[in-house]
Amino acid sequence: MSEAGADATPAMLLDGGSPADSGLDDLPKATLDLGPSRADTMAMGLDLAQLDSSLAVDVSAQADQPNTPDIPMVRDGFDDLPAQQIDAPPMVVLDGPLVDTRPADSAQADLVSADLPADLPTDLPTPVDLPPPDLTPPTPDLPPPDLAPQPTIQWIVDNTTNIGGFSPTVLGEPTVSSTDVGAAVCFDGSKDALQIASNPLQGLQTFTLQTLVYPQFSGTDDPRVIYIGGTGVNAPRVVVQMRSDYSGAWHAYVTFFTGGTTTTIEDTSNNHPSNQWYWLAVTYDGQTARIYVNSVLENSSALTFDAMASASTSLGARQGGQYYFPGCMRAVEVFNRALPASQLQRL
Repeated sequence: MSEAGADATPAMLLDGGSPADSGLDDLPKATLDLGPSRADTMAMGLDLAQLDSSLAVDVSAQADQPNTPDIPMVRDGFDDLPAQQIDAPPMVVLDGPLVDTRPADSAQADLVSADLPADLPTDLPTPVDLPPPDLTPPTPDLPPPDLAPQPTIQWIVDNTTNIGGFSPTVLGEPTVSSTDVGAAVCFDGSKDALQIASNPLQGLQTFTLQTLVYPQFSGTDDPRVIYIGGTGVNAPRVVVQMRSDYSGAWHAYVTFFTGGTTTTIEDTSNNHPSNQWYWLAVTYDGQTARIYVNSVLENSSALTFDAMASASTSLGARQGGQYYFPGCMRAVEVFNRALPASQLQRL
């Protein structure tokens, strides 16, 4: 025997194949500690045939018996590790990564069959495309806002030459001033007024009359803010007034005159300071008249008031030029029905 033959590494026989079929060529190059060489064995006086047989693994015998007893396959130098169960075909354990020699399809089939129950249904339902969920938060049921209708008549009192399409008669020297609510006509309280040949309440069985005013009282006074009526003694009229005390505080006062009967509505305990803007309103629903300041009810009275005919309107004084109002006026609005407090103007 030559020295080369004596040092040759024994072959691992897999499924009866030749050394070239063993699959070792695909493994990383590693040093395989398979025991002493033939030369060393001969020097030690060992039987080479016995050594060859001990280094060969009879794989074909294991392949015919898939449930054979445990065959420990142990890496060299790791004898203290637990033995591994090798099912046929076995895994060859070497000094390197574990290699599963089973075909990939066979290994996958074993995995599927082991993980899934045998009685899986085959008539699975077809997936349905469902719409995405509506994640919009629900909107609380809120009552609609109580919006006031558009006024039947609206006079913007921001000049002395054209009020609501009418050319007023100017008493005294009222001035136009720039204020925080817009341009307004201001009266001096002694001689200033605007008189308009029109009755905004004409023919109305029910109505709301409101005005935006800025009183400037300095003592006791009883001026007419708006006076609507005819010139005759018994002519129907509606008069919106303010009555002030010595300090300049005031309360609303309204007079209805019809059929020779006068009805007044006021609340002397409800005083307001001067030198600020207010919405002053009067409503009549066919049975009851009410007065409001900034949409807050001041007082009311039962009343029968016939619809008015043609008449004239005076802003800032009584018809004929008495009881002048000291202060400014921005607007006059009329509605053809009695508005509730929630729809009245306020500041």
